Amino acid sequence: MIKKIKEGEYRLFETETRTRLIILDGQGQFVWSLSKKIGEVLVKSKKKYKTDKTIARGYFRVYEVLGEPGLTDSFHFEVCVGHGQWQGYLLPKGFPNNGGEGRIIPTKEVISKGTCNC
Repeated sequence: MIKKIKEGEYRLFETETRTRLIILDGQGQFVWSLSKKIGEVLVKSKKKYKTDKTIARGYFRVYEVLGEPGLTDSFHFEVCVGHGQWQGYLLPKGFPNNGGEGRIIPTKEVISKGTCNC
């Protein structure tokens, strides 16, 4: 089963202190950082950051996957990176809630097919 949970626009920023932020549909804001113990993590943030530069922007999709051959059972987060290409990430526990953190794991597994106009 592949169930689309959400889709919309994302913006990826970097602050003056090199903190990366991803904003989904202008509402959900997450700090995207590297934890030496577990790898890349997302942390839900209410803090307002001064964004220094835009790294990327485009469209995103979130899927829940269960029992599909060739795909990991998990939440899949995909972002359009340009030229019709999608980058996939696994979110083992979904997006984190207020103050919580959750792993984000890059993957070659991509559900979205076709072009994306980023």
